[in-house]
Amino acid sequence: MAPTAKEIEAMVNEFQRQLEGTRVAYEQYFLGMERLEPQGHLRDLERMLRRLDQTYISNTGIRFRFRSIQQKMNVYRNYWNRTLRAIEAGTYHRDVARMRRKMVNKGIDMPALKDLKSTADIERAVRDAGENPVRDGRGEASPSARKKQTPQPNPNLPSEKSMESLYKRFVRARKLTGEDTANLTYDKMVKTLEKQLPRLKQLHGDRDVDFQVVVRSGRAILKAKAK
Repeated sequence: MAPTAKEIEAMVNEFQRQLEGTRVAYEQYFLGMERLEPQGHLRDLERMLRRLDQTYISNTGIRFRFRSIQQKMNVYRNYWNRTLRAIEAGTYHRDVARMRRKMVNKGIDMPALKDLKSTADIERAVRDAGENPVRDGRGEASPSARKKQTPQPNPNLPSEKSMESLYKRFVRARKLTGEDTANLTYDKMVKTLEKQLPRLKQLHGDRDVDFQVVVRSGRAILKAKAK
């Protein structure tokens, strides 16, 4: 028995929901927030696409909406495949940025990221670079270089190493979502989290709290999680 128009519309709604979930899963993977590619999400999405593709949709509006979502999926899939190939080739710009940060943390002042197109460019730059004071994108000392200048984070927060890792992931996530990072400094992030400690203590008592970077509604945020 063929599905009714109402059932088909529900299938299209679910297809759209799963597409958005798969998009978020891939973005989190590209951000380094997930270790494994979300292939299971993609298989489920493709299975639903085949089912809808084989279903006769008589309602013009629903059929148009389904085809629009299908086109969006094709655009996403091309982007995912292109990004995966770039990661394998070592030319993915976030991989380049990650390697550049490692060099900066070692005390090597690197050229502007826009001048480094691949990891090979970075390796050549490392050979030519002198050891200069570590600076961030605005010419300010990086979190590691500021250790002697900046008070240590609140002891109720995660370790300084964890906080620096959180800051890097937060900046990377905000760049991915197209949000402004010009005024997002390590010190500001620490102060913001410190202000949340009284409320978190009320919620979780004496349990230790960790923070994660999550993407919601196209925005990168920090989410507290009790250990």
